[in-house]
Amino acid sequence: MEVKLHISNLLRKLGLLRFTDSIRFAFQKAKRKGMNSRFKRQHAQFEFPPPYFIYETYQLDYDRYYNDGLVTAGEIIDAIKKYKSGMGPGFAILDWGCGPGRITRHLPGFLPSGSNVHGTDYNAQYVSWCQQNIPGIDWSTNTLHPPLNFGEETFDAIIGLSVFTHLAESSHSSWLKELHRICRQDGILLLTTQGIAFRNKLIASEIKSFDEGNIVVRENKLEGHRLFSAFHPPSTMQRLFQPWFHICELSEGSNLQGDEPSQDIWILKKKNLNG
Repeated sequence: MEVKLHISNLLRKLGLLRFTDSIRFAFQKAKRKGMNSRFKRQHAQFEFPPPYFIYETYQLDYDRYYNDGLVTAGEIIDAIKKYKSGMGPGFAILDWGCGPGRITRHLPGFLPSGSNVHGTDYNAQYVSWCQQNIPGIDWSTNTLHPPLNFGEETFDAIIGLSVFTHLAESSHSSWLKELHRICRQDGILLLTTQGIAFRNKLIASEIKSFDEGNIVVRENKLEGHRLFSAFHPPSTMQRLFQPWFHICELSEGSNLQGDEPSQDIWILKKKNLNG
């Protein structure tokens, strides 16, 4: 594992990560061309994003893109319902860091009629594609730093899947403050982070820092890019959440042998700072 990480660091220093990434994309596209074409024909009414968008955000597997997005959307709404009562018409939810809409597009199917679904992302190409191909959802762009273009207490629920995993440590507190601002009273925030399950992906010096309670940031690319990666000790995240949100639930990611680690899932409820 350390050899692989050292090679990645060397490629970054040599400026070759983009080149190797393009090779990996071409290989996956060729390898999965047949099965992706079959799945696309079977779902002719479903608009799939360009192949590179799927590769960047969730592997280049149309079946998994479609079905995992559908299942995850349902699981998210079930998790929110545990801590948020009264999800009737007018319920407003934001997918912060929506990418090309893999999960966002399925959310309306799990919500009451008259709900408002929003998706925002800093990648303008993703948002433009969503606006042109996925109706019934309000799409918008944002920058890497607050504020978002929403008023105070706009949303009953906000989800941010693998967003903090691509942000610098200096951005964490400012974004939590911003998410608190746009969340309604008793609103729910569902986030995922790379916790203890990802510890074995770190090199020795990073493990030492992680175990000391530090957020470990690997800057292979600029902040926001999928190759810019942050790893979060749960105790540190608890400290960061404390001023703004109550922790309702932490489901720690698993690290089963032979599987990729799964991220920690945090379900938080907005604190009333005026009470």
